[in-house]
Amino acid sequence: MDVIFLCDILLDTKIFDIANPQIILPNYPLTNHAQGCFFLLLSWQDHAIMFERIYQAHGLVEKRSKRKVTINREISMEHDYRQLKGIHFLRLKGTHNQRARMHGELLKTAIQEGALPALAKKNEWIIRRAGGVFSWKPLQDAAVLFYHNLLIPLMAKSLLQRDRDLMLNLAEAAGIPYQTISRAMFQADGLMLLSRLSIMKYLFKDFPAQELPGCSSSVVHPKLTLAGKMLVSRNQDYPVTGPWERETTVIFHQPTEPGEIPHVSVVSAGLHTAGLTSMNQEGLTVAAHAHFGRDVSVRGMPVFVLGGLIASQAKNLNEAVDIVRKHNRYANWTFVVSSAKEQNAMAVEMGPKKMAIRYLEDGLLTHTNFFHTEMQQNEALICGGRYHDDQARICRMRQVLMANRGRITPATMSAMLGDHVDPWTGEERVLGNTLSVMATVKSVVFSPEEQILYVSTRGRSPMGLGDFMQIDAKSFWTDQTSEEAWPMIAGNSPKTPGFMAAVEAYREGYRIWHMESHTEDYAERALVCLRKAQALLPSDPHLSMQVGNVALKLGHFAEAIKHLEQAKKGKLAQYLAAVCDLFLARAWDATGDRDRALKLYQIWANYPDPRLREAMLEGVRRPYHKKQIGQIMLDMQFIDPIMY
Repeated sequence: MDVIFLCDILLDTKIFDIANPQIILPNYPLTNHAQGCFFLLLSWQDHAIMFERIYQAHGLVEKRSKRKVTINREISMEHDYRQLKGIHFLRLKGTHNQRARMHGELLKTAIQEGALPALAKKNEWIIRRAGGVFSWKPLQDAAVLFYHNLLIPLMAKSLLQRDRDLMLNLAEAAGIPYQTISRAMFQADGLMLLSRLSIMKYLFKDFPAQELPGCSSSVVHPKLTLAGKMLVSRNQDYPVTGPWERETTVIFHQPTEPGEIPHVSVVSAGLHTAGLTSMNQEGLTVAAHAHFGRDVSVRGMPVFVLGGLIASQAKNLNEAVDIVRKHNRYANWTFVVSSAKEQNAMAVEMGPKKMAIRYLEDGLLTHTNFFHTEMQQNEALICGGRYHDDQARICRMRQVLMANRGRITPATMSAMLGDHVDPWTGEERVLGNTLSVMATVKSVVFSPEEQILYVSTRGRSPMGLGDFMQIDAKSFWTDQTSEEAWPMIAGNSPKTPGFMAAVEAYREGYRIWHMESHTEDYAERALVCLRKAQALLPSDPHLSMQVGNVALKLGHFAEAIKHLEQAKKGKLAQYLAAVCDLFLARAWDATGDRDRALKLYQIWANYPDPRLREAMLEGVRRPYHKKQIGQIMLDMQFIDPIMY
């Protein structure tokens, strides 16, 4: 373990005093960072001793004999289960622990084969795929050890006993380790902390925040809808494609605790939380959005718990705000909360300790993954592509909704959730600046006043490209309609010939890249799928550009040049045209054609985006070398690499 790394982390978490390091390492009398350089790598025995002392000193280890756990094995609680169109439906009446336990028992196999195991391993895969100094396996092992054995237990200390018991009951009933659930539920917050704590932010070029969840939400005032009822749309974009959407689960919660409100949540099997996407009996809807921010904290309320409190306890917007104000957060999030009774909605933008609120404006509220209020000062966007993608999703939602002002229906919203039009060019794209993305594992429309929700039945991302089932929360369990006759509305139907085939090919490449990155040949296998997608839809310059990016990263320079030049022939937004030229120039540099490379760098040397401009100027100053291609960081949702 890098002692400087460890000490800085402990300083940031305020659980280690550098003036008294003997608390942790009595055999290593460190008094400052310089002396720490002599101990860059400790033995694994020292690791074990060091972490054990950290845990004991700061209460991170609980003796099993003293742990208070409520394991309720009663199964006499009221419950129902049915499956329609591949979706699991649960009705669970009882206490928090009883409902979690019944969820685990009813969906045991689906949970074991679903999203939780992949989520639990996700951050370790990201660590082991990082470049630079983190390509060194001993440092990877040390970072994984730190993450699993220090950071996650430290975060878990903030859990309410109720939520800890809930997770333990779910784990026992589903037959999976508690550790799997804990790591899965903390995955998003944990990644944000891991990427921003201490000297990790200085190693950002080697360990970027990638594979962060993204989402798109909109709330429409009744005056804009055809039926005069508030409508809410929600895409949840999460890079765990395959197991998540395959096990779509709708849970009807009927709490028996005093003051708890019945609510319905749309999740995946095993994700027993209403904190991500939900609607309660009082007409409130909740949708969580992740943000990458500069400030993080190891003391706070997990977002999945905080959102669940709103869904189960808030009767109006003010009560939802009060719940948020009572708790700090680990990282940066937004809750989009709507209230049918108040005919209003708000986006609660949150950092670890600060928050700001904005409401419906001109009958419309839209949100993706960037702050709109003074919370923007805390934003730390990871790449220009992410910024432009977030902006494009907002823009496209507003285009669709304002074009249908006064005529908006649930079908308008469902079609919008599967929309693949790039608002900057007006053309359908498989990826890049689109509302529907390969990571869209959940698509839902709510009519909260009517207590109706519409859930995509596609079973594979992007979920908005499938049909949506209409579910009346008031009568669902008494409605005996056959599966074939169940009410449905359509999702989006792309107009470009060959589009769906290209989507399927690209999605498989995306899945391999993000879900099988722990395998040796994942990148080459993903590239095969991307080539197929590009061949099916050669008119899409975003596909050509992505094939070129991956080919460049893998050292296939001639192929990279071919596809990047092909992308330049298509209709690209100005920003993407500049990024395309940057990596085309680098491909020319890598093959020794300095003159061609230099011309492209010079074209964009005055580009207004500071990071992209600096990358161009660096190319003017010195050639790009083959050895640098390992630093290219790609996220298959975005066309341009994460870092230039």
